[in-house]
Amino acid sequence: MNYGEEIAAVKKYDDEATKEKLLAAESHLSTVRLIVLLLCTFIYHFILDDYFKINWLATVIMALAFTFSAVMYFYKPYRKYPLSLIRVFSVMVDGIFIALWIYSTGGADSPFYMLWCFSIIAVAQRFSFKETMLVSVLYAITYYLMVWSDPFHDVEVAELVVRISFIPVTGILGAYFSRELA
Repeated sequence: MNYGEEIAAVKKYDDEATKEKLLAAESHLSTVRLIVLLLCTFIYHFILDDYFKINWLATVIMALAFTFSAVMYFYKPYRKYPLSLIRVFSVMVDGIFIALWIYSTGGADSPFYMLWCFSIIAVAQRFSFKETMLVSVLYAITYYLMVWSDPFHDVEVAELVVRISFIPVTGILGAYFSRELA
């Protein structure tokens, strides 16, 4: 084996190792998604059930999110289809589910607003700083529009400013630390 073949073999090994590392990270993120969903379900049904205004929508979102999480956890489509496509699809579905979940569980008053931050950290683990900031700004705008569209929210202005501003701050910190640990 000559020097060029050795370099090609090492590079192929590095590419395979990187791919396995990314697939393992995706597997861990699907496990975390399922755990967070179970926690939210427990909190919703056993602690805060009477607090919310759109129970049927919250139940539908919960069922759809469980189905999505179960498919991601058990079927592992990230091992069967292009990883980049599955990652983008997963982020989009998570964002939609979180927005609908927050809307159905009180909108601006929802105690589940922190789910945005969990999702942003997952995005930071998968993508670059630019994509992470784009997603965090989109989440902040979505949350702001949710607040703006509900004139009857009980959340104080200062608390809303903190909630909305921490969404992009989470994006910055998540992207920074995910790159430092890589």
